[in-house]
This record gives sequence, structure tokens and C-alpha cells, in this order.
Amino acid sequence: MIWRVPIVRLVYFLAMLLAVPATLGAVEPAEQHKAASRLFDEGNFQEALGAYAAVLEQNRADAKHLVASVERSIQCYQQLNRQQDTDAFLLGVAKTHADNWPVLGAVAASTMNQVHYGTLVAGEFQRGPHRGGTGKVVNSIARDRVRALQIYRQAFDLLSASPVEQQSSEAFDFLQSYASALQHGSDVTQAWRLQDLTNLEELPDYEEGWNFRGGELRGAPVDTDGNPVFYELPVSWDSAKNDGERWRWVLARIVDWQPERRSAELIARAEFLLSQFGVQTLAEYGWWFGRQEASDEGSNETGTFALHTLSDTETIARLANGIKRFSLPDEHNYIKLFEQAAAASGQAEGDAYFTQWERGITALANIYENRRQYPRAAEYWAQLAQRGLNQKAARDRYLQITGNWGRFEPVASQGAGTGASVDFRYRNGKRVSFVARRIEVKTLLDDVKAYLKQNPDRLNWEQLQIENLGYRLVTKEQQKYVGAEVARWSLDLQPAEKHIDRRVTVTTPLQEPGAYFVTATMAG
Repeated sequence: MIWRVPIVRLVYFLAMLLAVPATLGAVEPAEQHKAASRLFDEGNFQEALGAYAAVLEQNRADAKHLVASVERSIQCYQQLNRQQDTDAFLLGVAKTHADNWPVLGAVAASTMNQVHYGTLVAGEFQRGPHRGGTGKVVNSIARDRVRALQIYRQAFDLLSASPVEQQSSEAFDFLQSYASALQHGSDVTQAWRLQDLTNLEELPDYEEGWNFRGGELRGAPVDTDGNPVFYELPVSWDSAKNDGERWRWVLARIVDWQPERRSAELIARAEFLLSQFGVQTLAEYGWWFGRQEASDEGSNETGTFALHTLSDTETIARLANGIKRFSLPDEHNYIKLFEQAAAASGQAEGDAYFTQWERGITALANIYENRRQYPRAAEYWAQLAQRGLNQKAARDRYLQITGNWGRFEPVASQGAGTGASVDFRYRNGKRVSFVARRIEVKTLLDDVKAYLKQNPDRLNWEQLQIENLGYRLVTKEQQKYVGAEVARWSLDLQPAEKHIDRRVTVTTPLQEPGAYFVTATMAG
């Protein structure tokens, strides 16, 4: 392995340990940590840094205190704008606690979470913002990830030799963090990189430029035949052909070590597969992804955008080579995985794994909404409305699908004498009533003139934009401009099945010139 850290910074870290007040070194590690936390909470970050160093110097300190000391120390460096010192600090901690897997896990996680840019000055990397304007801007994204994976692997080997500790919640959190690092964190735009097998034997060089690596989704990767790439579970770490298989292997250790947490492993895989192959990847295609109208019901039943025709074993997704409808193998079917996760979790509030059940059911509800398969979505929202942690929100989502709803579509000015019309979109309801009231345009214009005559220092543009009167009437309660009722009528509706939206053009009895405020009320 090659990892260059300036000697001066390593010496600084060791000197910082030696400079800790003797009074701190004479007390128990638990008391040291308590004192350090008090300094941190008071905002005395420089003093807290020294106090946490005293805790980290103690091999006999509790692992939880050591881990917290690592995390808080990094926060102190950030508060003091000394990110350039974090590399030496983390290297020193990793050497001091080379046989302590929780501490190594904290070092690895901190390596992944720190800022990944800096400046090369005279060949030396200075992490974070650099004053003076000299040097070359570089980023350490790939380098930091490889370094973190090296430390994760070191910690994993220690944990593998301790069956008792493998049962702990800390071990579970460690495996999740390890898997996330292999997956390039939560950035789904980088998922295509899982096809590579990262060389963990040496650190990559710094890369020129900021290279934050986020941005536009490229579409899920495909193989040479144009089919989506799925990552299989390898027999061992060493037999993995790419980082995707390494990620699967680490997640599988959750099930091996803590079988009762199988639902967490299933959800982690399901969420990744959904991010790659869910129909929400079509969202950028605008109205095609919106709610389907009745006029679309009979068209293109097997085409790309016929989401409501999908079976549970199919999906339509944006891949690297375009949009495609394809079948999902059971092992890589996010719907089946979420179902399995929900079935394997506790289903009563207070159960240790109830949140996994709720995550699975919530995911399924959203999936079927996105597929325009609203009856199925309503079934899952109903379950959450009965025993979820946020029953009101779930009940609202259920009613949003099953209730009688209507809304006006945008409308432009129309010529008088022809009978004004407006498009109305509705769901489920069978009858709607309309009321039209005349808007007092003269009163509105008189108010605008009076306001301008006051010659205000700063104009209130909202008061001048009379074209936004509709918005003002609805949101600002400016009812003074709404006059007498001029028309009232009703219309029978023919709602589409399965809670799908339908749109109808409503011809109004309004003939005279003017502006009108029209409200609609759905029966029920």
C-alpha cells in the first residue's frame, strides 16, 4: 500500500497527544470523554480536540467512547477550519487502535465523509479550502474511497474472528457502512462504477479539478447484448468479479451473522435495484410519467409507456442504451424483495424490526403509484394507515387515490359571446357542481390607481400584477374583488376505473364580457 502523509502533520498529532493536560490523563477514560463532550457542547473546539485526544490515547477506553471521540474530533477540525490536519489525525488513530475494529470502522467512515478536495502545494496535498491562491486544485474522491475500503477490510478481518461481537448492533451498523462505501455512498449517479473491481492494493493519485462526480443519471448499465447488468452473490470476497459482487457479499454477512436482520439486507438490495430499474427513472420524460387519463386507456398496451399494464415481474426503465421494457429475475426483482422484507419484519409497533416492515410497505405503495396501478397502491396505504408510525399521512395518501377529486386545468382568455369553456380533470367522482361569480374588475383597477397615486418608495409588484388575481383570490383571501353570483350549474361525470384521472371540457353559461371566479365542488 502507498499512502503519503506529511511527516510534520503526523508529528503534530503525536505532539498533540503528549500535550494533553496531566489532569485529564489521570482520570478514567469515561470521565475524560464526558469532559471532552462538555467542552465540545460549549463550543470550545480547540480544547475539546485535546481532550478527545486524551481519550483516544487510552487503549482501555470503551469502544463507544473511542468511536465518538473520532467523530467529534473530525467535527472539531471542521469547526476550526483545519481540514488539512484530518489525514494525519485519522492515520494516527488507525495506527494506535489497529486491533480495534469499531475504531477502525469510525476512521473508515470519517474518511468517506470528509471533504474530498484540496490543493497540491509543492507536491503536498492540503485538504479543504486553501488560502493564498497558489497550488493546483485536486480532488481525492477515488483515493479516499480506496483508503476507506482498506481500513474497512482491516476492521472486517478483526470482526470476523469474534463471533460474539458479530451479534452486536455495532457490527450491523459496520456492515451497512462498509457496503455503502463499496456502493459509492448514496450517489445513484455513480452506480455504473460497480462494474469495476477496485484495486485495493494501492491508493490512486489525486485527480485534477473538483470532480464532484454527481449530476445527471446516465441510465442503468447494460452488457454487450444491451441487457441490464445485475450483480450476483459471489462465493467469497476473493471470487467477486466486480465491486457490485463485493457489495452483495458484504450485505450477505448481515444475514450470516444476524439472521433476524434479513429484512435489512433485502431492503438494501431492493432500494438499489429500484433506483436503477424502477419506472421513476422515466420521470424526466415529462407528461408521459404523469397520471394516465382515460383517453390513453386503450393505447399502446404493450408499449414503452404503458406502465399500468406491467406485471409484478416486469419493469420499464431508462437504461444506458435507452428506455426498455424487460422482465426482472426473482433475485433482482425489487417488488419481490420488498415483499419478502415486509414479511420477514415485525408488524407490530414497538417490535424491534417494525421500521423495516414500514419501509417495505411504504416502498411498495409508492412503486404501484408510480406504475399507475392505483388499487394496489391504495391497499398498501391502507395497511400503513392502520398501523404505521405516521397513520395520518398514510390515510391522506389513501384518500388521495380513492377520494372524489377534481381540479381545473390552466385556461386562457376567451372571446365573449361564444360560451366560455374550461377543462376539468377529475378522479372517482360522478357529479360536480359549479358556481361562477363576477370579478369586480373596476374595483380592482381603481385600487391599483389609488396605490400608484400614493407614490410608494418601493412598489409592491404583487399588487400591480392584476393578471395574477386568481392566485391572489385563492391564497390571499382578497374576496373584496369577488362580486355576485351569476351562474350555477352541475354536470354528471363518468369516472374511469381503477382511480385513473379523466378530463372533460366544461362549457359554461358565461356569455358576457368580464372576468369570473369559478369554483367546483365534487359530490362526496
